[in-house]
Amino acid sequence: MEEPRMGAGRNFYRIGLLNMKKLLLIFMLFIFFVPFLFGQNYPLLSPDFPIEEERNEGYEEQRIKINTIIMYWETNPAVSARQAITAGERITLTLRANNWYSQQPLPAFFMPPVPQGIILFPSALSAEERAKGIAVIFKIIPLAAGDIVLPARTLLYENTQFQIPALNIRVNSK
Repeated sequence: MEEPRMGAGRNFYRIGLLNMKKLLLIFMLFIFFVPFLFGQNYPLLSPDFPIEEERNEGYEEQRIKINTIIMYWETNPAVSARQAITAGERITLTLRANNWYSQQPLPAFFMPPVPQGIILFPSALSAEERAKGIAVIFKIIPLAAGDIVLPARTLLYENTQFQIPALNIRVNSK
């Protein structure tokens, strides 16, 4: 007995698929390369083609307003630039600001870096002192002669910038 052979129909469909693939390839080549023949920029293949960004017309750019608070130092007993204190003498430093009446940030935020040769410790603040614009109160006890230098600093807390001036206190030996 003879095996059944494939009929002519299957061959016909095979030729049809090959022809469709050829036509699709020719169509794609035509779409991509014809604009170059006529000198037109084509966005998919041209690196110089300008790309427009989407813009939302209803959106307005919001800018954050940063409040700047200028702080100043007070000393007790009062020490001017020409005066000096003696080693072992305790002085109180107060960091204060005008027109600033906030409970935030906490006083520890304002603590300066502690130079060598001094003891520096914070004092507790009452709500009344805080309402007067006092940021922090701390006591300093110099241990040796020299200069106590607290550098100028700028601190940022949320949308408030605090500008703290430098402080230089001369310390004499006992």
